[in-house]
Amino acid sequence: MGSFDEEEWLAYKQLLTLRFLRKGQYFSRAGEVCRDLGFVVRGLAKRYYLYDNGQEYIQYFASEGKFVGSYS
Repeated sequence: MGSFDEEEWLAYKQLLTLRFLRKGQYFSRAGEVCRDLGFVVRGLAKRYYLYDNGQEYIQYFASEGKFVGSYS
């Protein structure tokens, strides 16, 4: 697990919550404060916006091994 030794990883792991999302479910929504940081274990996540006319603008895809959420 990267630069974590076993003891550090076990301590850190206690802070994590496993959450499964199915296709069509949202990790966070526009206008809401994102208080979580996610990690894609399996599958693909996309960040997108909707224009006023309903057209979807995909900002990026997060593949397996990538983080999702608001970092600022």
